[in-house]
Amino acid sequence: MGETLWDVNKDDLTDDFLMSKIKEITTSFMNKELPDMNEMFGEDLKFDDSISDVEARVTTYFHLANKIIMHNGVSELFVGDEGVKRKCKVLVKFLPASLHKAVSRELEYRSGEAKLSVSKLYTVVSERALEMEKETRALKRLKSEGSTGSSNPLPRRRTSGSINDGKEDPASVAVGGSGRKRCAGGQPKHGGQRPFSGSRPPKTCFYCRGEHEFISCPSAAEADKEAIRAKRRAEFKARQESREEDRTQVVSE
Repeated sequence: MGETLWDVNKDDLTDDFLMSKIKEITTSFMNKELPDMNEMFGEDLKFDDSISDVEARVTTYFHLANKIIMHNGVSELFVGDEGVKRKCKVLVKFLPASLHKAVSRELEYRSGEAKLSVSKLYTVVSERALEMEKETRALKRLKSEGSTGSSNPLPRRRTSGSINDGKEDPASVAVGGSGRKRCAGGQPKHGGQRPFSGSRPPKTCFYCRGEHEFISCPSAAEADKEAIRAKRRAEFKARQESREEDRTQVVSE
């Protein structure tokens, strides 16, 4: 090969000379044919989502691009300013769709210098990928918490006076044909009537809308409570006086 291709004597085939020729061969187009870039990178240049660490995932992606370039013998296409610009375009083009959109927007409006520098482009891609990973994990966590909460609903409380879904109370026993029923405790009750609950329904505080009387409201100040007490005493006294006047008028008539 030294005599036929390079026109060099055998004695002149030094290690340095051979290494320079090997580099020329490995960086030239394979079979002297320019490959289809979309086909060459589109099949193999992909993000490895199985790598949990985002920075390691981006690093693997960039290294993979270099391997594809070397394997296909197109290194000289990515040398010099134009070559670096071409390489950056390839790296952005084959990013996952959502990350590609975010990185392209960043390069267009804020980090245009990353179009001409592989190291700066690496920084931009890493930052955007990390942001998207955080958002994805946060959404998954929210969905997981929501599904857990909906699958464990709070148990429905039953009051002592609730009706058993229209069914007859098993603790009650029918007595004769009078239509009346007698409970296990011996108290009779009428058919079709809702049993009387021993507990009174809770009062609603007009101040905080809690289930307690205003006088026991923890949110109301003592001055407010005293004012209400005075108002109620005055209203009660006025009603008493009005009743006394009505009685006097009836007696006089």
